[in-house]
Amino acid sequence: LKNEYGKAPIIYSGQKFYERHLGDRFMDCPLWIARYSNEKPVINAPYTMWQFTQKGRLKGVKGPIDLNRMIGNQWHKLILD
Repeated sequence: LKNEYGKAPIIYSGQKFYERHLGDRFMDCPLWIARYSNEKPVINAPYTMWQFTQKGRLKGVKGPIDLNRMIGNQWHKLILD
């Protein structure tokens, strides 16, 4: 994917799964970590986004939605030119 698009793929993972199975294998890829908590993820890797709930609400949308936080100003890692 990186060769074709010039960007590494985004790795989406739960915190525990990442720690147990992925570790430092994808350090060159943006990491989108799922941890449903008010406490930030604590992992041995930098992460680009944090999905902190699956119970968010948004006016005009029926039912719950996922809510995420972008860490810093890292949009450039995610956008294809």
